[in-house]
Order: sequence, then structure tokens, then C-alpha cells
Amino acid sequence: MRHRRENSHRKRNNKHTFADDDRCPHRTFPKYRAATARRTVLYRFIYLRRTRYHIGSEQLISRHGVLSRKTDYMEQYRIVDFVEHQSLMQQLCGLKTVRILSMDRNTPRLDLVGIRHNFDVVTLIRERVEYNKRKKGIYEITNH
Repeated sequence: MRHRRENSHRKRNNKHTFADDDRCPHRTFPKYRAATARRTVLYRFIYLRRTRYHIGSEQLISRHGVLSRKTDYMEQYRIVDFVEHQSLMQQLCGLKTVRILSMDRNTPRLDLVGIRHNFDVVTLIRERVEYNKRKKGIYEITNH
């Protein structure tokens, strides 16, 4: 009888001891964080690879998304400004983000992410914007 009590006492103590167990919250939390980080990096990589930009004669078209796809259309004559940005990771990968600001109601700001840093996309778009503004007879009036 005494032997049985010792075994049941051990079982109870083993049930609540986490020191060498994989169920210890302090041991599993880094594993979950690492797995989440890997999934996030993989998703962003797939998202970047599935993003496509088309600079047409009158429109700038952006298609993006992984599980569902979205297509944004921006009339070039509505574009008013550009901003180029490079994060540290983009600098290491030789990429940049070009932000396009426009007077378009649906897409007032469009980020072209993952553009090669040596590709001068701003000059290309600016020339087409000026051409489309002249073609449509649109002139900017500024107060200086």
C-alpha cells in the first residue's frame, strides 16, 4: 500500500513540473515567434513576387495580392508628385519604393514597392504624365 502512495505522489508532482518538459511556456514561446516570423517573411516575399506594375500610355496599373488579387488604375494626368524611399532591407537588396501622389479619388497614393534602385521609373512616369496633361489640355496654376 505504501508503494502505491509513493507512485501516486510522484505522478502528481510530475504533472506540475515543467523544468524538463516541452510544454514549458518559456521554452515554446521563442519557437512560436520564430515560426510566426518565418511565415511573415514568406508571405511578404510571395506578395512582392506577385505584385505587378504596368506603365501604360495613359494609365498606371498595379496588380497585387496573394490569396485575393486587387488591381488599381491611376490616370497619369492626375499624378502630381513622387517620393522615393529605401529602407535598410531594401538597400541591402538593391530595391526601392516609389510613392506616387495623385489627385485621384480612389487612389490618392500608390506605392510601387520592390523597384530596382537603378531603374529611373520616376523620369519615365513624369514624361508620360506631362505628355498626357498636354494631350488633355490640363495646366497647373500655382501661387508663388
